[in-house]
Amino acid sequence: MRIYSVNASGYQKSLSLATTLSTESVVFCTAWKSDCSLCFAGCADGAIRAFSIQGGQSQIVGKHDGPVRSLYYLEQANLLLSCSYDKSIRVWQIGQQQPALALPLNHKVYASDLQGSLLLLGLSEEKYSVIDLSNLQNLGKGNIDYKESPLGVGSQITAIGCFLKGNGFAIASFDGRAHETRHDLVCRLLLEKK
Repeated sequence: MRIYSVNASGYQKSLSLATTLSTESVVFCTAWKSDCSLCFAGCADGAIRAFSIQGGQSQIVGKHDGPVRSLYYLEQANLLLSCSYDKSIRVWQIGQQQPALALPLNHKVYASDLQGSLLLLGLSEEKYSVIDLSNLQNLGKGNIDYKESPLGVGSQITAIGCFLKGNGFAIASFDGRAHETRHDLVCRLLLEKK
């Protein structure tokens, strides 16, 4: 894995190689501490690795039973949230090998986005879900709301993203179809925070 620095001088920008980190598996996703001292990598072998950028040392933070599709570092709580093809979401306390919370899903996670406390999931079998992380302890496999993709049958979700204002999101598929939608939960939760 190669980490680059962006160098800016006036209107010109350039990239320079900052460091190279060795991994045992293909990296699918990354998340960073805000001070850029640690990089977390979600890997194809299910491992989540933390890399010290200064020293280059790595350690395994946690492990899924399938490839890790997305990672989010929750700075204020010092937690790492991971979504996987193994049909689970896990929350990791940095320094602990076992997840602080494991949430089983009915579908594989193919795409995700995090906006505030809202986690958007693009799932297998043309499904999506919007999860309120502020209520994560009360969620279980039986009470997660799975919705049919507005893209139609045979159009697997490959990207999902929340609007910056938080009043909806967009979904895209491998075959080029895209759809934007407003979602009551997204609108309600973000309006409550204003």
